[in-house]
Amino acid sequence: MSTATAARGAHAPALPDWIEHAAAAAAGPAWLQERRRAGLAAFAAAGFPTRRDEAWKYTDLKLVTRRSFGAGIAAAPELPAIEGLDCPSLVFVNGRLAASHGVPQAVGVQPLAAAIAADDPACRELLATIADPARHRFAALSTALFADGVLVDLPAGTVLEQPLRLVFLAAAGDTPVLECPRVLIRAGANSRATVIEHYGAGTGESLSLAVTEVAAGPGAMIEHYRLQESAPEAFHLGVLAARLERDSTLVSHNLSVGGRIARLDLDAALAEPGAHVTMNGLYVVRERQHADSHSRVDHAVPRTSSDQLYRGVLSGKSRAVFNGKAVVHPGAAGTDAQQSNANLLLSPDAEIDTKPELEIYADDVKCSHGATTGQLDANALFYLRSRGVDESTARSLLTFAFADVVLARMPLAPLRRHAEQLVVGRLPDADRIREFT
Repeated sequence: MSTATAARGAHAPALPDWIEHAAAAAAGPAWLQERRRAGLAAFAAAGFPTRRDEAWKYTDLKLVTRRSFGAGIAAAPELPAIEGLDCPSLVFVNGRLAASHGVPQAVGVQPLAAAIAADDPACRELLATIADPARHRFAALSTALFADGVLVDLPAGTVLEQPLRLVFLAAAGDTPVLECPRVLIRAGANSRATVIEHYGAGTGESLSLAVTEVAAGPGAMIEHYRLQESAPEAFHLGVLAARLERDSTLVSHNLSVGGRIARLDLDAALAEPGAHVTMNGLYVVRERQHADSHSRVDHAVPRTSSDQLYRGVLSGKSRAVFNGKAVVHPGAAGTDAQQSNANLLLSPDAEIDTKPELEIYADDVKCSHGATTGQLDANALFYLRSRGVDESTARSLLTFAFADVVLARMPLAPLRRHAEQLVVGRLPDADRIREFT
């Protein structure tokens, strides 16, 4: 009986061959093998989601389930240029480390495979413990299959003076490629870091099961950027899960413009008083792209706060999903939870399914949520037209301004400019917009 078969049980539904093969090749010490088996068993029990699953009712994965994914091809690593951003970087191709640029050994950053081989205590303590496999079946599958990733382990009081950039590229060969990028961040008390996850364009069809886990100690501050601009044929199913202790902060900036199907589940557990999370998200989709954004914030104790701002721009026959939830648990008095989702439809064939949610089980809280979907403001369009701006340009400028509300929250200027250009390049009259921005 294979390891994969043993993990899921002899009588469980058969897994696809490509999962069986990848699971059989996954290595590691005994403690990791135990977590791999548990992850594979959890995925086997849940299976691929269908639209009968409430959390996936608007996202159809038939395009994924009809394909097989393999190791891909060896490709020369290229660091996608971001003008003005010169910082330590790690480049991964098909889920494995391919190049390192200026990463000093003393800052607590190392390839995950090397950290596991060295029996790093952060891996043993935290890896695959923050992203809940019961909620995130693809995080469970990633645990069973991943080969490498990054460990960022910041001792108390450590401050990373420069951002850390992690680049993940997929290079497909004759068959679609599977990559399972894995990032583990442990931020000690009062540490500070800016981490950039950049999922580059890559080539061909791929399936990315990207999982990031963050454990923020008391007073820690993590600024996290996530740029997803995968190839048009790619499937990207990601999870970012964080556990925040007393007075710690996670600021998440999430830009999704690539992929055929792209989904991110973002969870934050505010476990001690004073914890705060900010979630800024923007998805820009066109043609037949599909973007799915799910967020959940658990206010587990008194005096925690969260701020969720997500916007979407849809054109062609694209489709997007937003499901944001804030849960105020019993006894969590003093909670401040704000949530907003706004969407702009540029085509009558585009579709958005939005569902902001609040679950409140405590008194003395301040919570709000809202969602809007519509077209460009007619008054603003008239104002620009009355000042000599042609209609096509006026529409494009107003569309960019709508999206830029989210991008303007990015404090890292080179990355913000790069994100703006990614968005502009996907809007009508891109060249004209560049003249004004």
